[in-house]
Amino acid sequence: VVGLGDTVKYDITTIFPSFGANTQDKEFSITDTPKGLKITGIEVYVGNMQTPVAMEGNYTITPDLAAIDEDAPVTIAFTDDYIGTTNEHAGATVKVVVTATVTGTTYKNTATSTNHTDETPVAVDGDTGTMTLRKTDGTQTLPGAEFEVKLGDEKLEFVEVSDGVYRVATSEDTVKSTTVVVGSGEENEGVLVLDGLKEGTYTITETKAPNGFALLGDPFEKEIKFVEEATGAETDDAINIFF
Repeated sequence: VVGLGDTVKYDITTIFPSFGANTQDKEFSITDTPKGLKITGIEVYVGNMQTPVAMEGNYTITPDLAAIDEDAPVTIAFTDDYIGTTNEHAGATVKVVVTATVTGTTYKNTATSTNHTDETPVAVDGDTGTMTLRKTDGTQTLPGAEFEVKLGDEKLEFVEVSDGVYRVATSEDTVKSTTVVVGSGEENEGVLVLDGLKEGTYTITETKAPNGFALLGDPFEKEIKFVEEATGAETDDAINIFF
């Protein structure tokens, strides 16, 4: 579990194919299709997992990563010169190390290659953390309260997704706020949902109380640890806090 805007790395592995002696148009490429991710870096290893293959003359990356959009697929295509005529790389392990920025509250990727013996692997599949706050007086929900949220000493900025639902802002967002407001509509009355969180200690401070109520006296502090559910360990990927 990581936060919106964080960087993740993952590997795509396959096998370099063998080509028949009479093969005219030799092709070997790997395509990675992300969701909730923006790919920012690619390293390619063939056989030797210690030293990456130099890009120039050996493979191309399409599109240019300097101008890529989020969720855009990327194709690594080996050149004719690198494939060669003697099958010198045939059977070698190929590893593509992808660096990407998390842009969605869930993220994953699907990798395929022109080596038709491949299965279709999923290299990464994850979530960001979610915190749910419920504002009540013990008997009824209280809409309209406003809060500021800090992660450590950093005051977080958010983007409103819908009534009472926010996600952590990223550098790509132009409209963002340091204040989040408890929902007042029928679906989320008295509820505040914060998505895109990473691990850490959060401090939640009420800055405006509901009509007829006083501000909370002290900020609320919550240390959040996210644990993979598959391990069987306790998971806090959705934190419920009652005021």
